[in-house]
Amino acid sequence: EFNIISVGAISVRKGVIYLIKAFNELNLKNSKLTLIGDIEKGFKKTLLPLINDKIEIISSIKQNSLKEYYNCADVFVTCSIEEGLSMVQIQAMACGLPVISSENSGGEDIINEGEDGFILKIRDKDRLKEKLLLLYENKNLLALMSKKAELKAHTHFSWENYGNKVANFYLDILKKNEKLFLL
Repeated sequence: EFNIISVGAISVRKGVIYLIKAFNELNLKNSKLTLIGDIEKGFKKTLLPLINDKIEIISSIKQNSLKEYYNCADVFVTCSIEEGLSMVQIQAMACGLPVISSENSGGEDIINEGEDGFILKIRDKDRLKEKLLLLYENKNLLALMSKKAELKAHTHFSWENYGNKVANFYLDILKKNEKLFLL
């Protein structure tokens, strides 16, 4: 089974409608879409007619339980129309999932196009379908991108790496302003 996962509010702002429509139009055999998050008030009326037996919606869960769902998936998708850096992308990468992300979710800062994921323009359902189909049809590419995503998350986005970057940032400031501190 080819499992696609998306985590976050199920809302207009998160662009979930484009993911659902792309998934339904592809109609891939042995595929599943899992959406984890709470449905935005007023969005249910738009959402429910698009849901079928291949789409599972799970209410928000605790962060430490997400890995169980990531580990059952093949690819992570976020189609946000606007938001800052979506941390769930890094979490998914840490579990070995390539990420398909809209450019407005911070994905450009963490994803190397074609290596560990893909960046899409917002609302670009056709390119989303193209990339999902590419990964569905190319298990070797999916496996390679999965390994690269996991490696990147563990080497570039670990707490140790973050701490080292912050410490070096402050050391650079101190070195640049050393004369000020000696006065």
